[in-house]
Amino acid sequence: MDQWGLLARVAAGQHGLVAVWQVEDLGIARQLLVRRVAEQGWHRVVRGVYLLPGMALTPLARIKAADLALRGRGLASHRTAAFVWGLRNRLVRPLEFVVPPHCTLRVQGVHIRRLGGVLEGDGARHTGVALTAPARTICTLSGVSSVTELVDDLATAHRLRLATPVSVRHVAEASARFAGQSRLREALERAEGELNHSKLERLGRQLLAGIALLTHCQPFVVADEGGSSPSLTSPFPTTGSACLSTARTTSNRIRSARMTIGVTASTCWTGCWSQLTSCGWNTNRGCSSAR
Repeated sequence: MDQWGLLARVAAGQHGLVAVWQVEDLGIARQLLVRRVAEQGWHRVVRGVYLLPGMALTPLARIKAADLALRGRGLASHRTAAFVWGLRNRLVRPLEFVVPPHCTLRVQGVHIRRLGGVLEGDGARHTGVALTAPARTICTLSGVSSVTELVDDLATAHRLRLATPVSVRHVAEASARFAGQSRLREALERAEGELNHSKLERLGRQLLAGIALLTHCQPFVVADEGGSSPSLTSPFPTTGSACLSTARTTSNRIRSARMTIGVTASTCWTGCWSQLTSCGWNTNRGCSSAR
């Protein structure tokens, strides 16, 4: 394969982009590059970075172009990294990158922050872009985001299995003082409370489903009649040891979770527990009347 073929292969893994320094590393003279750019109509994205003909300039390509212009010395961060990870749906301009304090490179359309210590162990690579790891990304977002936005970011990161509030807290506590630290602390408290609440609600629904599967049992509805707690509308028999075993497993998970019980989860649990006892459930020995 000739040099241009190698360059095309490099571009294929970089959203169709090539940097001048990469061309020179392959031994291609700059004069030949200038001629190829003019003849084939390569599109200049930022200084020193070109998009090959037929390739789309997507948001990720713009971010990768900035990455190439910094010659791998920086990481996409803040809202730019949040977009790449999928925490935010919109790419905010200018792009945001962090570089070591000694780096003097500048890129048009990129807000560069020179931060010491951030790049050590905090880097990752996603969709071909070098960027801050998810937990570090949320920490950097605290300086440019509201508490509500941070809570949403934490929930999205947890749903995408990128980071948990606990992992973000560990990164924040291990870091020196940074902008928005108090906002992040408040967001973490709110996110952890909502997460615990949703976990307990989910376990409560699983318990209700276990009860509903009792032998010869008709589906029931949890009805809110305007009072302080829900009610179960269908009667339950006292048979179905296998189904009650499933319910017992779920109840043990709730008991061992030791999480803060929210109002909705608490009323849901109360309804589940009263229905279990009416089915012959014994809190110490399991189902005493199941056959």
